[in-house]
Amino acid sequence: KNYGVLRCVPNIREDLLGKQMESLELIFVLMRETLEEFSGIAKGLSKVLRDTNQMVRGGSALTAKQLQLQVGILPTIADCLDGLRTLSDMHQAEYALKSSIISLLTWTSSSSDIAAMRQLLVEQPNIPKDEECNLFLTLYLLMKFVKLGVCPTAGSLSPRHVEATVF
Repeated sequence: KNYGVLRCVPNIREDLLGKQMESLELIFVLMRETLEEFSGIAKGLSKVLRDTNQMVRGGSALTAKQLQLQVGILPTIADCLDGLRTLSDMHQAEYALKSSIISLLTWTSSSSDIAAMRQLLVEQPNIPKDEECNLFLTLYLLMKFVKLGVCPTAGSLSPRHVEATVF
């Protein structure tokens, strides 16, 4: 009824329905692939957090005072760990949300529902840009401290020494 001048094309209804079903199937496949990639990112952040916590607590375990020590404008190691934990938690929550929403989609979902879900997957995690920037900077600094084995103590490192070591 809504095909207009295309009604005169033989088998237009069946052909169009077939193409729409192919497109729908492709959209479902792409959504699942995107969700799998996002799952890998969320799991990777969790692993980095777990490994970093083990590094900080292992070896010459840091004291509470060392974890809270701030040298100059650099964040403390505890702040870096908290930032990494926050970033990991945000990604885990975002993955859980998107995963549960996608699991509700069916072949009988409306096209607007599917378009909205597709857009939801395309968008980056719902993390404010300024907060994400600060968290990634904090993570970078933490990884530098851990990689270099730098555990700043009040007597051992001056702000200039830490700045030169990290940057």
